[in-house]
Amino acid sequence: MNKEALMPIKDYDLNHLSQGKLQNANGTHLIIDETSLNEGKLSDLGVKNLQAIQQVIEEQKLNYDFKYHQMAFATDTPILVLSTKKSILKCDCVIKLNNSKCLPTSYDSVKTSPKAVAQWREYLLFAKMMEIEITAEVCKLIQEDLVKDRKCNPKMQEAKMHLKLGIARLLASSFLEGKLSKDRWEYAKPLVKHVH
Repeated sequence: MNKEALMPIKDYDLNHLSQGKLQNANGTHLIIDETSLNEGKLSDLGVKNLQAIQQVIEEQKLNYDFKYHQMAFATDTPILVLSTKKSILKCDCVIKLNNSKCLPTSYDSVKTSPKAVAQWREYLLFAKMMEIEITAEVCKLIQEDLVKDRKCNPKMQEAKMHLKLGIARLLASSFLEGKLSKDRWEYAKPLVKHVH
C-alpha cells in the first residue's frame, strides 16, 4: 500500500500521466487479498491508495492526480475483497465462508472442461448485460416495503434502500429473468438483512 500510487498521477517533468493499478479497462474485476496483510503504519501514499480503493468500491470512480487538483473519472471495476478478519475496506456485502474441505484451494484444483468454462463465461456475460424491468405492481410492493422499513428504522439510510433494490435486480439477472418478480423481491429481502 505504501510502495506505489494505485491511482494515475501526472508527471509534469515528462509531461506524462503514469498509469495506476486501479486504472483498468471497463469490466475488469479486481480481487484485493488482505489475507497476507501485516500490521504496520500507512504512509501518506498508503492513505491515498486506501482512499482510492474505497472510492472505487463505493462510487465506481477513480481520481486522477494532477498534483494541483484531482479529477474523478467513472470506472467499471467490481471489487472482491478477501480477508480472514474484518476488512480495512468498507464493503456493502460481507459473506463469511466457513472452513470446508470441499472448497477448492486453487484454480488448478478445480477440474472442469473447457466447454463448461465457456458456458459459465457466457452465462456471466449474459447476466451482467441484462436490463431488469420493474413492473408497476412490483414497484408498488417495493415502495410499500421501503416505507415499512423506514417506519421500523427511521435512521435507515437511502443507500441501504438502493442496495436492497440492487440485490433484488442482481438476483433476477442471476436467474436470467428480464423482469423483477414479486417472488424474486421476497427472495431478496432476507438476504439484505445480512448486509453490513
